[in-house]
Amino acid sequence: MIFGRGRLSPPRPRAGRRATVAECFSSRDNAFGVLRLALASAVLVSHSYPLSGRPDRDPLARFSGGQVSLGTLAVLGFFVISGFLVTRSALRTSFRSYAWRRFLRIFPGFWACLVVTAFVFAPLMWLYERGFHGGFLESRPGPLGYVGRNVAIGMNQNDIGGLMRGTPYGLQVHAGYFDGSLWTLVYEVGCYVFVGGLVAVAVRRWARISVPVVAALLLVPAVVFRLVPQHAHLLAKPPIIGLIDSYWIVTLGFAFALGALIEVFKERIPVHDGLGLLSLVALLVTLRVGGFAQFGSIALAYAVIWLAVRLPRAMRGIGRRNDYSYGIYIYAFPVQQMLAEVGAGGWWLPLYMGTAFLLTVPLAMLSWHGVESRAMALRDRGRPRWLVAPGRAAFRG
Repeated sequence: MIFGRGRLSPPRPRAGRRATVAECFSSRDNAFGVLRLALASAVLVSHSYPLSGRPDRDPLARFSGGQVSLGTLAVLGFFVISGFLVTRSALRTSFRSYAWRRFLRIFPGFWACLVVTAFVFAPLMWLYERGFHGGFLESRPGPLGYVGRNVAIGMNQNDIGGLMRGTPYGLQVHAGYFDGSLWTLVYEVGCYVFVGGLVAVAVRRWARISVPVVAALLLVPAVVFRLVPQHAHLLAKPPIIGLIDSYWIVTLGFAFALGALIEVFKERIPVHDGLGLLSLVALLVTLRVGGFAQFGSIALAYAVIWLAVRLPRAMRGIGRRNDYSYGIYIYAFPVQQMLAEVGAGGWWLPLYMGTAFLLTVPLAMLSWHGVESRAMALRDRGRPRWLVAPGRAAFRG
């Protein structure tokens, strides 16, 4: 419901009745901004271990017996948030408006990152490794191929000119990697496409049936993968999209579906501090004793939404106007790789992490102010005429 000057405000709960997500959540007053920044920073921290040559030091991987790393947990949190917000958008807008907004949020920043990596970062590393010798543009695999082969979001080329192969991570995987964070975007976009497909065929009218069914269908293979892990990673390489893994389709898709489930049933899901704390305890228990993929992710989903609603008001303003989380996520890995290339991977680990963070934040700020926010400004004003649904007012949220 829209109140006042187009601002969304949740209704107040009736006296004597427990508040629900629908009543407590406001698109203008929530802590998703600070949560996204925390999750992006957690990915940076988690990547610091393998990129500095300490692949067995991830604290959450050790705590959970190898079930999940800190970075993977953070990515799952991202997918829960995306599932909640993207489904919210899909249910309130036309398909064309929905598709345009999703495109603007992901692709411009992603394309800019590809160009910066290929024509700023890679030349610097070429200069560091090989001096002033020419041949960078003609190298194989080359920078033009890096942009061209990855432009459709699937990462079909990770190497540029054989660079980065001498880093600790390059020696581990026997290849040069510039940006190992971008692989998750194809799964994110896949979730967007799936939700958009449901909207396009008017399945949103039966969202209370279709979303639980999808979540249940994803939970089944999650349980099966735990029982027969040798069949968990079934690989395919569709044209343009590149390599996809059944394990990540199920794992990330299930997290997204859980966020969508909370949005669809927001009028019935209570917001209660006791349940929030219980979800955090359940999350820790499944991480420690097992069953995270099947049950811990459910606890994680509730905890994320609960925190978005219940964190102190002072924290809700962080990242609301300027969202640097996407930039931190896509630029941290190449920054960390370049630091490792010049020997910083051998530094005291907190110093390596802190330096990477300090160098990444300005890039994230440039990404937001120079590319992402400008693209998002076109959500309504710059949408092509053929994308505007006739007689349909756009949802401003």
